[in-house]
Amino acid sequence: MNRFWRTTWLDLASRCSVLPMVLLAVACGGGGEPAEPPGASIETEGGEALPSPTADSEAASPTAVSPTPSGPSTIRFDVKVAGEPVGAEISILRGGEVVASGQAGQPITTESGDYEMAIKVTDGLVDHPVEHGQLTLEAGADVAQTIELAWARIQVQVRINGRATKSATVDVMRDGEVVATLKSGAPHVLISPGRYQAIVKARGAKMEVPELMFPSEATRTVPVSVKM
Repeated sequence: MNRFWRTTWLDLASRCSVLPMVLLAVACGGGGEPAEPPGASIETEGGEALPSPTADSEAASPTAVSPTPSGPSTIRFDVKVAGEPVGAEISILRGGEVVASGQAGQPITTESGDYEMAIKVTDGLVDHPVEHGQLTLEAGADVAQTIELAWARIQVQVRINGRATKSATVDVMRDGEVVATLKSGAPHVLISPGRYQAIVKARGAKMEVPELMFPSEATRTVPVSVKM
């Protein structure tokens, strides 16, 4: 990944509305003058004309909304690769600043709210990837979340001038940075799937390999052929 996830625990706040009630006065009389129509003027003793009250002149009652509760929340992340738990460092951030941290499988407590999060794999994947995501925690939450990370199980087999060798090493690179060093013919290891570059070191020489492809959720022996 970088694969983004969003884990949200929501308690819907109750909302209630107060609807305005308007009473209209209707003038009645036995055979007298008809009632003033809505919007007509009512004449006072001083001869001043005042507008009759109408439904439009009534002030609407505000809608009552419950405030969003705040308070501590607890979350635990279980990180797995190929179905097995792996070690990982968990960081919860806001505005780029770490506000809480811990290890995979252990509870982390922080205030409710919206956060960024980073999970750095410390074992289980030889490239030690860092995964990022978004997190929203509600007050009083006490939850556990399982994160499954993508993987490829690979072995590199270096061939120099057509002949297999076990003395060579392969620096596996992503975006120009070495993320793992593998030995030719060594047992399979787990690594994040994707495209890589490599530098093969053998007999005191270095040879560049422009692309290696490790397919997701597959076990492969990847040939690396170079000429000296």
